[in-house]
Amino acid sequence: MNKQPISGRIGYFSGTRPLDMPLPYDILRLFTSPQGYLVEIQHRAGQAVAAQAAREWLWVTDRSVTSLRVLNTESDTPQVRHFREVLLQLDGMCAQLV
Repeated sequence: MNKQPISGRIGYFSGTRPLDMPLPYDILRLFTSPQGYLVEIQHRAGQAVAAQAAREWLWVTDRSVTSLRVLNTESDTPQVRHFREVLLQLDGMCAQLV
């Protein structure tokens, strides 16, 4: 990932899938930007070993998918999340990776 901040808006996932086989996760939030997609997923019951592993943030581009590794810090809030790779700032329907 580059060092420039990446901003995007949250998109709504319709929930309809062209697949007959169900996905092993639910898409909770989907942010779009010209550089890629930021996706929060939740693994379905039985798929995740621990409760902390049930949710995951992914940075998706046309060439790669990066799982963002959570850093549990005291300064985390619902609007600010710290990952090893980036800092995520949420503001309503907007998000920014710094």
